[in-house]
Amino acid sequence: MAYGERFRIDFFDVDENKFRLQIFKDGYTGSVKSNLKLGPNPVQVSWKQSDDYFNPIIGSSCRLQFYIDDATGGDEWEDEETTWENAFWSWEESGLEFLQPTFDREFKVVISYESSTGTFTNYWTGFIVQDQYTIPLISYPYLVEVTASDLIGTIDGFTYDLSTQTPSLFASIRECLKNINVQDASGNSGKSLDFGYKILCRYNSKVSGTLTSNGNPFLNIFINDKSAFNDENGNAFSCKKILKSILQMFNARIFQHEGTWTIIDNASLSLSSFSDGGGSYSKEFLSYTKTGSVSSDATVEISSPLVNINDTSDNGTLQPLGKSLENIIKSPAIRNKVIIDLKLKSKFDNFNFENTSVNSSGYGFIPSGVNWNIQDTAGASLKNTIVSASTFNSFASVQVGIEPYGGTKSLLAQGSESSAFSTTVATNPTGNIGTTSESLNFSFAYYADDPDATVTSISYSIRYQLILDDSSGTLYYWKQSSNEWVTSSTQGRNTISDSKKAQWILASFNPVAPPVTGTVSIKLYTAHEALQNNSDFRVYYDDFNFKSQSDLKFLANTTTITKSTIKNNSLVINKKETLFGQLGDAQFSNCITNAGRVPVENVKYFDTITSETSLENLACMTRLNDLANNNDRYRGTFRKIKDANGFLNPVTMLTLPKLNFTTFQSSSDHLAIDNLTFNVSKNRIKLATHTPQQSELTTTSDVNNNRSFYQEKPES
Repeated sequence: MAYGERFRIDFFDVDENKFRLQIFKDGYTGSVKSNLKLGPNPVQVSWKQSDDYFNPIIGSSCRLQFYIDDATGGDEWEDEETTWENAFWSWEESGLEFLQPTFDREFKVVISYESSTGTFTNYWTGFIVQDQYTIPLISYPYLVEVTASDLIGTIDGFTYDLSTQTPSLFASIRECLKNINVQDASGNSGKSLDFGYKILCRYNSKVSGTLTSNGNPFLNIFINDKSAFNDENGNAFSCKKILKSILQMFNARIFQHEGTWTIIDNASLSLSSFSDGGGSYSKEFLSYTKTGSVSSDATVEISSPLVNINDTSDNGTLQPLGKSLENIIKSPAIRNKVIIDLKLKSKFDNFNFENTSVNSSGYGFIPSGVNWNIQDTAGASLKNTIVSASTFNSFASVQVGIEPYGGTKSLLAQGSESSAFSTTVATNPTGNIGTTSESLNFSFAYYADDPDATVTSISYSIRYQLILDDSSGTLYYWKQSSNEWVTSSTQGRNTISDSKKAQWILASFNPVAPPVTGTVSIKLYTAHEALQNNSDFRVYYDDFNFKSQSDLKFLANTTTITKSTIKNNSLVINKKETLFGQLGDAQFSNCITNAGRVPVENVKYFDTITSETSLENLACMTRLNDLANNNDRYRGTFRKIKDANGFLNPVTMLTLPKLNFTTFQSSSDHLAIDNLTFNVSKNRIKLATHTPQQSELTTTSDVNNNRSFYQEKPES
């Protein structure tokens, strides 16, 4: 059900600026109440991250404060004249139930401000969380506090399950956030924040010699294979880990801003305006709906994010309070490192049958030019456990199925054949071997069963060949029994004998180094079940993997300042570990590519850094730019003055404070906000900031970039 507005309270701060607090309840259809009694600090909104302002995920929360007395809630109480002795029990049964939500998305909170007469603009949205609260055992009145959150930190508890084989980074971001944003594939909001997106990330990617136009790199860049979202044991990474990795690749941050998920690369915080002006989309946010389509307003401009500090002649200025304003000097840095875990994708394309497109004849796969050839069309079919059998009526033998070994699909081969290696079920010729000096690893999963209820045991033989073609006319076959490569097709017929019924078995082998390099094919034959030998016997196949034994595991990219004026710095920025990167080789599942799986060659920042370089180097460079010299960090408590139109425009995470004291003025530097706490009723804003700088390193000649491969993870 949809959210219904449960409470609406309009209130004023100490400077008579008007705000609105709304509490919505899932499934509520009654009237809107206004009988909550706000405490002295009824609303306090905070955005907080660690001291490392390169941390990409900035969550937010809101503390709500209410007075409780014998009349609080009016008809929300069972008995308005209840005594102190039974007030607690009345509260538990039917009082202000948002203090005890049954789940984290039952009550949604919206804080908004009056931006013009009668018009309110969203400032913050979140959910009242199931957290501890305290009811003091004292007589009325007393204060109760509850906490609401945008829940972005909770995505650590969810795993990535997007089925797209080669997803865009933007699709991956939305998948990570779907559990608190959009709940279903149709875009229905359900119990969600219902946020759209705005993105300013000025990276251009280069593929096949062509740079993409400036815009949203998360749309233009893809992950080579979705297996990159799993660890070495096949377990899915958490959504938080994936989101953090994607953003760290671009030195970007995400936070909630006025009803959107806002992504901005840290280098863009050095801009004095998020307004394009020239129509090239270089400085303005690109806007998207919650489902990822372009918004009706395709761009969002913020022409005046700069707010002067203590400028008495300026409407909307920030006034420092007391002696709270401090300057903290952060030491300059000389080096930054990115570490990427290299993940080889299976050397067989569509190794897990997840691409469901079929050819015109009704059999076989058509995944981006890669094809499993299903030859036994009477006995083999694409197996999909999600849809009904009738959906695949083009197949002769689709059975209601089993849970695949991985993903949602597997290959089903039906029937038993006494004569060995007579009928080919399917082939995949897309493997390759590029070395003759290393042993290999080959594995696949199988599941054997006979649906006849009278069949209690089975005994069967799985039949296959692994074939190497060096294009010279000679074929090599791997002989399982002796672990050698032979030229005899008969000797290269391999059999796996088993009797395990109705369970997935992983067959794994380590073939010796091949005599030649070339193309590798896997060829499956109809199995033999010895006890029944009937047409109902079936074998499911899944997850064919083929790779070198000594594949490298880690890559480290180190970027060091060489510019003579600042190269003697000593600070090292904490290393950043990411799951994906510009690896330049499609054999890696976590390599970034275009939509056609062509690896990204280089990237270029829109204007500040003019040279093309690797994505990892560019991310390091922009971080080092912020710390090429001593970085001024300011923090303090402020009061915000009304704008020229007579209304308050509150400080947000996209506000850029600028030092403009009468006696102390910065030349041109403004500040980027890292932490923000807004006590609404008191108009008090606590800020922690840094000075974004992107003018020191202007070309790749200012830095030294080293890429190293490791068999084991480096220490630092």
